[in-house]
Amino acid sequence: MSRAAIALSLLLACLVGAAGGVLWGQHSERQAQQADQNSKALQQLTSTLTASADLAKRSTEASQAIRKATASLQLAQAQNIKDFRHELQSTATDRVGCVFPAGVMRSISAARDSAATAAAHGVVDTVPAATGGPADDR
Repeated sequence: MSRAAIALSLLLACLVGAAGGVLWGQHSERQAQQADQNSKALQQLTSTLTASADLAKRSTEASQAIRKATASLQLAQAQNIKDFRHELQSTATDRVGCVFPAGVMRSISAARDSAATAAAHGVVDTVPAATGGPADDR
């Protein structure tokens, strides 16, 4: 083989090696970029899952609070109805002349205040009593 052929073969081998190196470098860079994107996507998904779990926990706590408040309201209403019926039964003969005892009027006033509270803000939050006084109860 001549020197020119050997030099040409060496030059060709160097060019092929350089081209292979460039291609390998590009491939490595693509893999590094893909790994970086995958890492960022994983972080975002983890953050989203954590936020979703927190929202689910807070939702459960709020639901339990609403159930507890509703149960308390039902107990209070049951007691009010029981007291109201007792007062009405104890004065059944007086109602012929439309005379209601003070206890019944207080129960009606308390029921009005409770209804105003529930209508204004629901069963969980407290609000000021409804405006009005004894003159409004007549």
